[in-house]
Amino acid sequence: MSKRGSKLARPPSRVAVRIASLPFKDLRHPPIQLGILQQCLERAGIAAQSHSLELAFMDHLYAKTVGSEALTVADYQRVATKQFVFHLGDWIFKVPPYAEGSSDDEEYLAYIHSQGISEETIVIARRMRTLVPEFLDAVADELLVGTPRVVGFSTVFQQNVASLVLAKILKARSPSLKIVFGGGNCDAQMGQAIHESFPWVDFVIRGEGEKIFVEVVRDILEGESIHPQPGLCYRVDGQSIVVPQMEEPQIRMDEVPTPTYDDYFERLRLTPLRSELWPEVAILFESSRGCWWGAKSHCTFCGLNGSLMAFRSKPASRVAQEILGMAARYGVLDFVAVDDIIDLRHIRELFPLLRSSGVDLSLFYETKANLGMQGEWEVTAMIRRSGQKEIQEKFKVAAQ
Repeated sequence: MSKRGSKLARPPSRVAVRIASLPFKDLRHPPIQLGILQQCLERAGIAAQSHSLELAFMDHLYAKTVGSEALTVADYQRVATKQFVFHLGDWIFKVPPYAEGSSDDEEYLAYIHSQGISEETIVIARRMRTLVPEFLDAVADELLVGTPRVVGFSTVFQQNVASLVLAKILKARSPSLKIVFGGGNCDAQMGQAIHESFPWVDFVIRGEGEKIFVEVVRDILEGESIHPQPGLCYRVDGQSIVVPQMEEPQIRMDEVPTPTYDDYFERLRLTPLRSELWPEVAILFESSRGCWWGAKSHCTFCGLNGSLMAFRSKPASRVAQEILGMAARYGVLDFVAVDDIIDLRHIRELFPLLRSSGVDLSLFYETKANLGMQGEWEVTAMIRRSGQKEIQEKFKVAAQ
């Protein structure tokens, strides 16, 4: 297999809005946040382009280390999924112009080593970090093609520092560019703190972004003053303005579009690591938001849904249509729900629809541990009849 450099696999189209997903996110899943927001913008008549930069980073790591000492998909996934609680991925992207190296780096590495992170993992992280500056320069080139007006970053878990350092590079190269942050890392006080702490971030959207992001982009493109929106953080004369976040959901599930994953699958098609990644790819889908159990009794261990606990779900017929449509479009049969908890009605209504399609799908859902108890044995039996072999926060719908 030939060695590849950091050049783009294909020149991006000229669009006014680009939205990006940075490492460290699971390589096996296309970023659903980008897929939904791109559709929201295009539905409003605004051309947008998604950039699945976690795949670009893996390509970069491989290209720069190809050979017996190559950094591998397993190395990336170790940081992204197996040991994400230590946020080693954020440390890997802690490079200039975000921050200079300091003695804190060694203290942090010594601490995580004392907590069980292996020396091998730390060596891998150090190697990755040396390759980050060149990667950031390459993807900055990619995002600035065609002089876009807006670049949005979706950030959850370990994506904050990578997004912040790239955003700062973009802002330095193109001062008129507007930077927008959103995602799970931007909810409530976290989003306010990001906006107040990092002046190169022009806007932070706290909470659901389907409507607010479109309105902010429209104001920017039309040269209008920014209209205050619930949960929005923006600047007036350099000062951070924080609009209170609504305590109830602002989006009905029938307003959430089916995500598009064309950029991810195009990058997957072109990567030299395709044969290794492809068998593990699973498409993210969304059939509900909030938590019906948490609305009654918020679990003490759960930090999710602080401002969006109210439970909402899509009709089973629409979920089935989306899943089967994406399976046909992308040639993937494995699906992972981003729902916090399964809608019990979907067990009764969705699973039979998928089973009757004749497509051998595998679905992953999360559920509360007492499923099958408290008079719900008929639910468990229905799961089993739908092809389910075991229950451990995973549901498999097969066409037997």
